[in-house]
Amino acid sequence: MPLVESGPSAPADDTELIARVARAYTSAAAAHPGTGSFWTAFNDGVKRDIHIGLSSSDPAVWAQILRRPDQNAHFWGFDAVCKAPEGEVEPHELVFRNLNAEGDWRLSYALWLHGALISLAEAVGAMRVLYPETAPGVHYAVHGEPADPDVVLDGIAANIDADIDFPNPYPGEIGFETRRGVVGFRALQAIYQAWRVAQIVKGRPNARVLEIGAGLGRTAYYAHRFFGLKDYTIIDIPLTNAAQGYFVGRTVGANAVAFVGEEKSPDQIKILPPESLTTLTEDYDLILNVDSFTELDQPTVSKYWKFARERASFLLSINHEFNPIPLRELHRADPGSSYSRYPYWMRRGYVEELIAF
Repeated sequence: MPLVESGPSAPADDTELIARVARAYTSAAAAHPGTGSFWTAFNDGVKRDIHIGLSSSDPAVWAQILRRPDQNAHFWGFDAVCKAPEGEVEPHELVFRNLNAEGDWRLSYALWLHGALISLAEAVGAMRVLYPETAPGVHYAVHGEPADPDVVLDGIAANIDADIDFPNPYPGEIGFETRRGVVGFRALQAIYQAWRVAQIVKGRPNARVLEIGAGLGRTAYYAHRFFGLKDYTIIDIPLTNAAQGYFVGRTVGANAVAFVGEEKSPDQIKILPPESLTTLTEDYDLILNVDSFTELDQPTVSKYWKFARERASFLLSINHEFNPIPLRELHRADPGSSYSRYPYWMRRGYVEELIAF
């Protein structure tokens, strides 16, 4: 399938939302000491202009940063709607340039995205898992492989009982064009993650979920809107909180999001900096972490593990193991919990680990 880019969305009455995001960022950034992870280095380097702009008193600057991430580096490292700074290559593009320096990286990206779409369909039972122990092509000759993403998505939606969509509040999001919106790689990951969270907490009325390190907030969007998980809290560093706040506010609704320093209700998505962790008084049915525990320094990961151990029923981790501290090491040091581990359906090189406390 050819790749397309989302165009400008309809004008939104987002002035008050932008002001709330900027106000929350200024408060959170002033109290945030940073960590030993490479995310701190990113924010002090590549994203320095974003910090300066959101810390300013100019609403026009706030709006330009939040509405047009395709023109800046705000989403650098956690979402593909991003402009690379001078002399750099956007991380998603860099993956494919590293894999094949001679080929067209957009073709590689399209194949990657198609693979993720089929993996999601296989994971939820909308398609049969490829059986490779036949002659080449026989599996799909017998069982078919829909080429139209809309057909695959219809099957996925039916199997998870959620009429999913793909909100594109920003121009420049790369993906496949469908009647549900432009389908990007990160959105497909988020659908699977929200579905898995909903499976784990099923049968728990008014389930309370906490996500540590939430990217753009896409998983929160799907969990809240399509799986009925209304009491959802995000803990992340302030610059990423700002991206999450605007995205969730634009897609779910400004009244459905609450920031640090604001009144909060159980049916809102709460977006908070790490320093707020000590102020949380609730217990959680599940804590989710995707693509960050193995990228944090040891003291920070140990703090989050201790919080989960004391305050959660389950911890679901979806991470790679390339960096020094895989999650299984924390479990080995704390064996009083049950642990299961298996490959992550959606992305080769990642492992899905579920800990029950």
